[in-house]
Amino acid sequence: MEIIGVELALADLDSAKKYLSNLKSKAKSGPTIALEQEIKLFERIIEALNDGQAIRDLPLTYDEKKLIKTLNFLTGKPMMVVLNIDEVCDAKQPVPQLNFNGPIIEISAKIEAELADLSSVEAKEFLISIGQNQTGLDKLILACYKLLNLITFLTSGPMESRAWTVARGAKAPQAAGVIHSDFEKGFIRAEVCDYNDFISLGGWPKMKESGKMRLEGKDYVMRDGDVVFFHVLPLSFELLKSGWKKRLNS
Repeated sequence: MEIIGVELALADLDSAKKYLSNLKSKAKSGPTIALEQEIKLFERIIEALNDGQAIRDLPLTYDEKKLIKTLNFLTGKPMMVVLNIDEVCDAKQPVPQLNFNGPIIEISAKIEAELADLSSVEAKEFLISIGQNQTGLDKLILACYKLLNLITFLTSGPMESRAWTVARGAKAPQAAGVIHSDFEKGFIRAEVCDYNDFISLGGWPKMKESGKMRLEGKDYVMRDGDVVFFHVLPLSFELLKSGWKKRLNS
């Protein structure tokens, strides 16, 4: 882990030094307050990297994170460790201790390979027999979503049911925009219910009858597991007409 960390830090250090050199060249021809602030930021980053600190661990402001986003620093990205352990990992076979502050996920590749060849019913029975309630893959996916600060919401209609991913804290219009950008612009309201209620009651008609469906507006913050039906404004006639003109002229 230390070797990997050093290699990533060296790559970031090289990128940061080159970028800082360019900033200082710009400052010579025309210094500005914004340039001075950016230079100080990159001097902090270089100092931290030299001290063995990852960029992800620096106390950066929202604006500072925006400034460095395009550089795609490797030590600025979320990181987790996945360990391939034996089928039975007990006191006689301790998991190695790592000098790592992030999430560490233990998975048995052998067990996962066996599960892949089983039906869903057989896989469930097998997991129970070894004292587990979820596959290693499911555990990894959940850990990744948590690390990346993501949640899942669902849509369900006559044609299909589908899961969508959105950042935690996103509001209903932003979630609608994940499906189509026009949905965010034309958002009116959302019919929302809990996934477990939706499954147990059997769909939208029963949800409405039971009173467990809620109408939410633009300020509603999406929750993990929400089932949603979005009401949006239709595309205007003028927009449709201009679209057809473009097609006819192309």
